[in-house]
Amino acid sequence: MHVTELDLSPAALVCLKAADIYLVDQLLEHGSGDLIQHPKFSKGLELYEIICELHRHGLTFSRYGQHVQTEREREIFGLRTVTGLTLDEIGERFNLSRGRIHQLLRLHFRLDVVPPPRKHADRLHQVCASTRSSSVAGCIC
Repeated sequence: MHVTELDLSPAALVCLKAADIYLVDQLLEHGSGDLIQHPKFSKGLELYEIICELHRHGLTFSRYGQHVQTEREREIFGLRTVTGLTLDEIGERFNLSRGRIHQLLRLHFRLDVVPPPRKHADRLHQVCASTRSSSVAGCIC
């Protein structure tokens, strides 16, 4: 399947093209930790959108088989990569330890690195508005 067949925003497609990813199989070979280090994905917004769209198709970045992330796991990912919360802050929201948050991110999203901090809060609202109109569920706004 070609990535253009996914219901992604033009910004997300530009990021995938910049990373030389044209097929969904190529995308799934990467971990979100690999992608978030790419300059085009550094804000986390487009990567979060891609994860939500993959979920809609029953696909995942998980290291272990076809575990499709739960809504809570996707929210944790969004809070970390898009909102820029620390592991401790996320842990407080979900009554989980810092270590467990790190483990969930590592296991289900292959996120082994610290994502760059999110800098523009208004950009988040733009992406959320566009994902709502394109029926991608799970926005963290």
